[in-house]
Amino acid sequence: MVATLSTRKAAAVTTNQSESARPLVLVLHPANVGGPVGIERRSLGRRSQPCYRVPFVPASNSPPEPKELPALIGDIVYEVNQFKFSAARSSEIATKLGRLHMERNAHVESMLVHARCLMDFFNCNNPRKDDVVAERYIPDWSAKVDGGEALAWLETNLGQFIDKRVAHLTAHRQRVDKTLEAHFTDDVITNMDAVVRTFRDRLDPDLRRQFFGEGT
Repeated sequence: MVATLSTRKAAAVTTNQSESARPLVLVLHPANVGGPVGIERRSLGRRSQPCYRVPFVPASNSPPEPKELPALIGDIVYEVNQFKFSAARSSEIATKLGRLHMERNAHVESMLVHARCLMDFFNCNNPRKDDVVAERYIPDWSAKVDGGEALAWLETNLGQFIDKRVAHLTAHRQRVDKTLEAHFTDDVITNMDAVVRTFRDRLDPDLRRQFFGEGT
């Protein structure tokens, strides 16, 4: 049972360790989102305590079936919209608060993650198991021809940048001029926008309306 700090203190029993000396722990319950946050003092020792809730179990690793493709359009559109939203917000914040502001960094990192997802969608090279790729919607889609130099640039640079700057804690973060990194993220936005536009223009009109709405 999770108790608030005041309740726990009232119910505290005498132990070898004083109540005030025990570490303060916030206990969050995913099943009670929006409810009160439990505050406890626990003797955690020097080891992190595991939390077991629900293990991640993939639904299936089989390739997408034709009947699943219409519903998956919503997930692809979500990635495009999140990429564009994060890119726009990062630009707005950079103008108002500067390129190194923490809130801008959060939107840049979000933009990079969604850009990486879209890059794999457009690349189509050796999709893994249940990956959804562009050629499912445009059978003759070619990463080399349709993606062109924009996608080639992303394939060469984006994954490496995310590995060094977002996914892993590396010395690269202090070895590279932050101004150059800001220009790099601008190039990610420009090149990904170009690939998205090509994909939109090559879609069958009915699919285009499903992806991008009426009049696109």
